Amino acid sequence: MVKFFIDRPIFAWVLAIILMLAGALSIRTLPVEQYPSVAPPAVQISASYPGASAQTVENTVTQVIEQQMNGIDHLLYMSSTSENSGGANITLTFAPGTNPDVAQVQVQNKLQLALPLLPQTVQQQGIKVTKSSGSFLMVLAFVSTDGSMNKFDLANYVAANVQDPISRVDGVGTTTLFGTQYAMRVWLHPDKLASYRLTPVDVTNALAEQNVQVPGGQLGGLPAVDKQQLNAVITEATLLRTTEQFGNVLLKVMPDGSQVRLRDVARVELGGESYNVDTRYNGQPTAGFALKLATGANALQTARLVRERIEELSKYFPPGLVVKYPYDTTPFVRISIEEVIKTLFEGIVLVFLVMYLFLQNWRATLIPTIAVPIVLLGTFGVMAAFGFSINTLSMFGLVLAIGLLVDDAIVVVENVERVMAEEGLSPREATRKAMGQITGALVGVALVLSAVFVPMAFSSGSVGAIYRQFSLTIVSAMVLSVLVALILTPALCASLLKPIPKGHHEEKKGFFGWFNQTFERGRDKYQSGVRSVIARSGRWLGIYAVIIVVVGLLFMRMPTAFLPDEDQGILFVLVQTPPGSTQQRTQAVLSEVSQYLLQAESQLVESAFEVNGFSFAGSGQNSGMVFVRLKDWKHRTKADQSVQALMQRSFMRFSQIKDAMVFPINPPPIIELGTASGFDMQLQDRAGLGHDALMQARNQLLGMAAQSPILMQVRPNGLNDTPEFHVDINREKASALGIPLSLIDRSFSIAWGGAYVNSFLDRDNRIKKVLVQGDAPFRMTPEDIQRWYIRNAQGEMVPFSSFVSSHWGYGSPKLERYNGVASVAIQGLATPGKSTGNAIQEMQNLAAKLPHGIGYEWTGMSLQEILSGSQAPLLYAISILVVFLSLAALYESWSIPFSVILVVPLGIIGALLAATGRGLSNDVYFQVGLLTTVGLSAKNAILIIEFAKELEAQGRTAMEAAIEAARLRLRPILMTSLAFVLGVLPLAISRGAGSAGQHAIGTGVIGGMLSATFIAIFIIPMFFVVVRGKFCQAKSKQKVQAGDPLVNASTALSIAAVSAACTLAPHYERPAAPVAATYPTGDAYTLMTESASAPVDLGWRQFFADPRLQKLIELALRNNRDLRVAALNVQQARAQYRVQRAGLVPDLRAQGMGNRSRTPAELSMLNRAVVASQYEVGATAAWEIDLFGKLRSLKDQVLAQYLATAQARKAVEISLVAQLANQYLTTRAYDEQLKVTQATLSAAQESYRLANVQFDAGVGSELDLQEAESTVEQAQANHQNQLRLRAQSENALALLVGESLPADLPQPLPLDHQSLLADIPEGLPSDLLVRRPDIAAAEEKLRAANANIGAARAAFFPSISLTGQFGTASLDLGGLFKPGTAAWGFVPKVSLPIFSGGANLANLDAAQAGKRIAVAQYEKAIQTAFREVADGLAARSTYDEQIGSLKRYTAAQQRRLDLSTLRYRNGIDSYLRVLSAQTSLYAAEQALISSRLARLVNLVNLYQYLGGGWLERTGDTPRPADVAVAS
Repeated sequence: MVKFFIDRPIFAWVLAIILMLAGALSIRTLPVEQYPSVAPPAVQISASYPGASAQTVENTVTQVIEQQMNGIDHLLYMSSTSENSGGANITLTFAPGTNPDVAQVQVQNKLQLALPLLPQTVQQQGIKVTKSSGSFLMVLAFVSTDGSMNKFDLANYVAANVQDPISRVDGVGTTTLFGTQYAMRVWLHPDKLASYRLTPVDVTNALAEQNVQVPGGQLGGLPAVDKQQLNAVITEATLLRTTEQFGNVLLKVMPDGSQVRLRDVARVELGGESYNVDTRYNGQPTAGFALKLATGANALQTARLVRERIEELSKYFPPGLVVKYPYDTTPFVRISIEEVIKTLFEGIVLVFLVMYLFLQNWRATLIPTIAVPIVLLGTFGVMAAFGFSINTLSMFGLVLAIGLLVDDAIVVVENVERVMAEEGLSPREATRKAMGQITGALVGVALVLSAVFVPMAFSSGSVGAIYRQFSLTIVSAMVLSVLVALILTPALCASLLKPIPKGHHEEKKGFFGWFNQTFERGRDKYQSGVRSVIARSGRWLGIYAVIIVVVGLLFMRMPTAFLPDEDQGILFVLVQTPPGSTQQRTQAVLSEVSQYLLQAESQLVESAFEVNGFSFAGSGQNSGMVFVRLKDWKHRTKADQSVQALMQRSFMRFSQIKDAMVFPINPPPIIELGTASGFDMQLQDRAGLGHDALMQARNQLLGMAAQSPILMQVRPNGLNDTPEFHVDINREKASALGIPLSLIDRSFSIAWGGAYVNSFLDRDNRIKKVLVQGDAPFRMTPEDIQRWYIRNAQGEMVPFSSFVSSHWGYGSPKLERYNGVASVAIQGLATPGKSTGNAIQEMQNLAAKLPHGIGYEWTGMSLQEILSGSQAPLLYAISILVVFLSLAALYESWSIPFSVILVVPLGIIGALLAATGRGLSNDVYFQVGLLTTVGLSAKNAILIIEFAKELEAQGRTAMEAAIEAARLRLRPILMTSLAFVLGVLPLAISRGAGSAGQHAIGTGVIGGMLSATFIAIFIIPMFFVVVRGKFCQAKSKQKVQAGDPLVNASTALSIAAVSAACTLAPHYERPAAPVAATYPTGDAYTLMTESASAPVDLGWRQFFADPRLQKLIELALRNNRDLRVAALNVQQARAQYRVQRAGLVPDLRAQGMGNRSRTPAELSMLNRAVVASQYEVGATAAWEIDLFGKLRSLKDQVLAQYLATAQARKAVEISLVAQLANQYLTTRAYDEQLKVTQATLSAAQESYRLANVQFDAGVGSELDLQEAESTVEQAQANHQNQLRLRAQSENALALLVGESLPADLPQPLPLDHQSLLADIPEGLPSDLLVRRPDIAAAEEKLRAANANIGAARAAFFPSISLTGQFGTASLDLGGLFKPGTAAWGFVPKVSLPIFSGGANLANLDAAQAGKRIAVAQYEKAIQTAFREVADGLAARSTYDEQIGSLKRYTAAQQRRLDLSTLRYRNGIDSYLRVLSAQTSLYAAEQALISSRLARLVNLVNLYQYLGGGWLERTGDTPRPADVAVAS
């Protein structure tokens, strides 16, 4: 291929131009953003319960919705908040890559299940389900410059004319309005209401009835009569619009005809829908709203569309209304990408200068430079094909690629010039020869670099999205680079370069002459150094080992992080005043914060947007925050003008504010992953300890964190508990006063919390809310409750104070939950010099000291950081392994890849030292740089080892080849390495927006490249010599002396037989029982441990005295299908065990064979037809020597499985006996209940007859007659129900028996005559291990899992098999047994596993995991058995007392019925008392029967739980578990 393009350069140019055109066209279509879709998709559910407390919202709304959010695909975690404002917010975060539209649909479907369970008020308010990120994209502030609009006017205008159009902009997720639109506010006066005997409910009812829009129909509507000439719409009623119209709403007409209207009892005004939030921009009243980005939307594009839409809307703004942008994340995005692009061009210029320095020829320098735009534009085309965007990560990848993509072209040009200078060939011939030398190296370098980065693309989570941007960008550039180097660069070299006479470099004068001479002297010294290192390879290998140790230590000591914190030009300040503070008190602190920022920090701060009543920590009067926008980065060039420096100064200043907690917060690097940099922890109440215990744990953790030198600004991202005024309504007293209870709750809620009644049509023709609430002066103090009255059933006004008491308490204004568990959010930062990884580890250490039951989880960026850190080691390992395998396949050698891989630590140590020296962390950027270092280190090694391999093939020794290859490749190595270093140098020294990320990736790469260049080039030749020497060392062949094969075979068999007893299975030890040594004691327990006879030794014939039941058990043990299947399972397991056991002994077979064939003359070597015969008779033996116990382990495993199956069959039999007894007792209980229902029916019929007689005689009432008739029908229904239950129970009994019940069964004993052995001795819990077959089966499964580990371990060792045969063979059937026809053969075989792709290791891991599972199942079986026995013991001791009480109660009810019937017959009482007595007696009799049945069933179950039911008669010898009962 290379020669083709050397001869056809125009063809090469055409391909390059097409590639550039495709890339140029792609650039126009690529979206621009800061990061790709890194943040996991999120769906938010928002609901409102006006007037409800946080606890009420959590109990009635949040938890109800959470409990339905199960079974949703790819759900990562779920968080929720419930606030005193009545708001409930649930955020469901999904795994990266989840389709947000599908996630939203699934959430909506699940929400539909919860809707009917929510309060009606919540449903009326509506529930929103939106998909958006968890943080704000931008905040818009609307200011009236001329003061013509107050804050309510501004908020109303924004809500009516701006918010909805902006919400419909593509990319906008949700909007949060800082302010409120107008509402019709009805402020109630309690004294006036009481004077007119009205309540708040009367007001809301009147408004609901009179503020309506009714469809009135039409005059002359269709169908119409003939000749109808008129058609008009009828308006019957319309919505009210003005305060005057609402004031005229009629509430009541007095007896004197006077009317009470709404204005008589309330103040009606057009006010704010909510007064919870107040905003100011630079101290000036304002309104505003915040935007959240929709999931997967482009931030830059969305911000641009929003600004364009605002510009369109601003043409219609009222005079003096202007828009400000106090918070906008997109300028940082735009400028940071611009900075990376500027760095890209700076790198190109520096690379060009390095190439010119070494090549010293404009033509030669131009050739690699041409490759830069071709490869870059081509990479953009590949990015478009993969659906990538132009973002910070892909631009970083291109910057890294700048130094790499010219490498291939440099290597080509340098080698062509060297060949021309050394051999005097023409450019075309020199190019042909040079390409023949380096084509393999070019492909190898491209393969290595691709192999390093491709595994990154398979990472998961948010870090996987970051890795993929780097991976595919760099790999695309590398592949295109090598293609350009193989297609276009040779063509350019052949056509552009001029012939070079020998000694060209030495003939240079001036600077280049001095440089060449200096370089030659340096190369000679380098060659001597290489020779010295090879000669002292032992010492240098020791130094290399020390370097590896240092690398490990640096890795362990290096702090970890997810992404570096950036100066994004914005800042948050969270303010929280003491609990119970008012909005005015919070505003004073916010004003002080803004004043400091706008005055003391005026050189840095451009604007401050205050929001009073809202913050990321929660909403309330004591919460607030300030959105701070800093000036452009070009005006903040000094170190003390960065956002980090401002935060430190601000924190010191704000800490002096005694009346509030004030925290300046820097936004996280990825806005979508949270609201603050640092760490995000969720402290959880895992054990249900309660809110107070959770808050105590939170305070304990905050106290410990405050003393830690690693942590700073650790704070709860929530609200502290605030005073709460609890109102207790004496509902019994209220009922006595004749007050409807529902009226109390509604009136109180309306007066103090407010109520949304319906809607009205405002002046701007928008539908808005009508809200009713008590006026402010009448709900300020606890004493104001006395001013509110409610009307009782007699029309009297009763004050609330007559049936209401109150007390003060504490409660949380904001309750949080995480993954369905009560939690509190905690955020914080690491101290300067420490990373978030250190902070996370420190918080984990502190959290471990918290009380039992308090747990934690990480969320947001902290979760992504932990996930990224867990993937990094595997990523490194896979990348290095893929590099090794790729090189092994390319060079068909194991030694060459090994030589290359050894150089990797030499590059890594440079990257670690550079990053550590600069105080950087082990974050995602550094990990990408580290992988780049791995590839570049291997590249330098390939350039040397490739030439050394060719020289060695020409006959030189490994040492001579390595030294010469190092001398020849020094110049291209230095040129490409310096080109790369200078290409990424602008990253390491950048300033301004995005510089932190550029430093993180540039510093490590430069450090690694320098060490991989100036240290590794001395050691790479030594690695080649040492490794080749070890691999190619001649091995002496040992000759095996020929001896008697039978003696040798017998010796081998003897050794194998002795060795076959080995096994690699772990020594089995029974796990300790995870239960107490004795059963529980207490009032509910009566223990009988001292009894001599254990239940397992008690036969079921002695335990069950009913002869009918004994006969049924006999039939079931013979016929039950479940028991039959269990017995067959035992037979099957026994056969499988015999099959596996047979593998331990040799396989001996007899065989005979006869073969007769004819070969035609044309195919015969004798030129005639040949008929041949062959006959054999003999025996063959084959044996796999179980040297490492694989077969024995498998045999033990199958044996344990067989024994487990036998114990399972025993458990089935015991369970069958108990089930049959319980079903039989249930049937007897139905017989008793049937008698009761029959007696009840007869009594009811007699009562009906008596009532009928009295009615006919005029003595009784028709009501008594109807009651008696109803009683008869109810008794008849109960009787039929009992008949059905009795029949169904008989059917269930037949199913257990396995056949229809015989007609000759003994007569059953009644339920109260059933005598079971009540004093069953329980023994000790340890007895269960041998009594219970289910526990024994679980232990046998554990033994099987233990043996399986031995088999998995043995798979790592060789397997040895012996095959032998002995017999007689002859060409004639009659000569088979003649002397001399003996034939034998012996074939030993050894199979050693070398590479199985990790299958053996995975199999061992699976086996070990299986054992751990078996241990857990065994322990669970013991715990279950302990619980069952303990429950049975508790029930045994309490049922007798319960039954005695029920007997006395039933007798009393019978006496009551007799007396009631007597009194009714004598006309003293009504029939209702008789009916009540009958009902009570029926219930008492049913309860008595049920208790008797429960007592007997408990004794049966206890007998089963203690292992009873295996023996038929006491004293019998227990039969083995794998033997069925005799038929």
